[in-house]
Amino acid sequence: MVSDLVSRIQLNRAVMATLTLGNTLVELLIAIFCPMLEEHLA
Repeated sequence: MVSDLVSRIQLNRAVMATLTLGNTLVELLIAIFCPMLEEHLA
């Protein structure tokens, strides 16, 4: 039972880390592409 709880916590941490990494990559892509798009639209 305790090991099941620990594995769940580890899984949640892995999911949160993955989501955080994904959000960071998305923000990086937005930071890169937004200026390029603005140049094209201008």
